[in-house]
Amino acid sequence: MTDLAKLEDTDEHVRLAALAELLTEEAPPAPAVPVVAERLNDANDGARELAVLVLERAGPSAVSALTAALDAKQPIPVRVLAASALAKAGENGAPAVDPLCACLGSHDDKLRWHAAFALGKIGGAAVPALQVALRS
Repeated sequence: MTDLAKLEDTDEHVRLAALAELLTEEAPPAPAVPVVAERLNDANDGARELAVLVLERAGPSAVSALTAALDAKQPIPVRVLAASALAKAGENGAPAVDPLCACLGSHDDKLRWHAAFALGKIGGAAVPALQVALRS
């Protein structure tokens, strides 16, 4: 099991290694989700991307953190990975509907595609927000 304290180390290489180690584990434990979610604000964009990949593997307990990763302040690759992870969450990704709809207005084609795909995988819970988006 990964030493979660390494995720907060001042050395970015230690943080990256700890995130990579979590990717090799069968599934990150739910207690790791808040600590991994903090890496979404890491100064290193690679750490942010790895954090999203780890959160994806954590399942439904990470939907809130993945939703936060859709924020416009995040680099596009992080947002694309988060949308992709939320697509895999399917109906469990419903809390992310509004931020995913906001991604539909992005200038980035790849982000728009992944957001639309995620909304389709979320299903019926996305319909009201999509109807509003269509009217705008």
